[in-house]
Amino acid sequence: MNLQIKESWVVGGLLLVGLVAGVALNRQLTPPAPAPTPEIEGLLWPSPPLVAPFSLVNKTGAPVTEQDLRGQWDLLFFGFTHCPDVCPTTLRTLAQVQTRFEAETGLKLPRVFFVSVDPERDQVDTLREYVDFFSPEFEGLTGDPDSVARMTRNLGIIAVKTQQDGQSLHAGHGDGNGHANVPDGGPDGHTAVDNYGIDHTVSLLLVDPQGRLAGILTAPHSATDLPARMANIMNFVNAAD
Repeated sequence: MNLQIKESWVVGGLLLVGLVAGVALNRQLTPPAPAPTPEIEGLLWPSPPLVAPFSLVNKTGAPVTEQDLRGQWDLLFFGFTHCPDVCPTTLRTLAQVQTRFEAETGLKLPRVFFVSVDPERDQVDTLREYVDFFSPEFEGLTGDPDSVARMTRNLGIIAVKTQQDGQSLHAGHGDGNGHANVPDGGPDGHTAVDNYGIDHTVSLLLVDPQGRLAGILTAPHSATDLPARMANIMNFVNAAD
């Protein structure tokens, strides 16, 4: 009788040891569940894509590549200098954000890049005059049409050339919600040489210090809420890295 009781205890003990060992092994073999993506507007996570290689020039004619979008936060806005409404409005908003961002968020303002989707008309001198009107600290990017098209395509940016009547002259790429089909505008009210406008994406692209597209901020853009929208993404990515 005692022998049977001892055998039962031995068997029970072995089963318990096996169960514990099995649980431990299962934990080792089963990867941990990924942390849920936080509900932060515009955040691209957990796998933000790297900005694909590109080669453009800035407002002084110096070359700029994707490697220059490293080491700090950057904000990309795509538009054109003959844009009658959304481009100047957005750049004015960003200039207002520039004056309040650090005080409201405690963070350094990302560099602002205005990337032209109209390289035929937006040569270096034209681009420099345009962006400097809004802020001398803003940077401008332009280049040959193929290089610009490659960058917009890789980032999912729309750039559709249109006539004044709104008919499309050229198919672009990606998704966006910008509209600009009147051929004159900008800070000095200059008139387009060619009678066309460009429908384009008006979202702001937030690039992190690793050169990754970490966030997309859709319109409307307001100086009162943009600082917090940008800071939410920046604080999360900074903490995650």
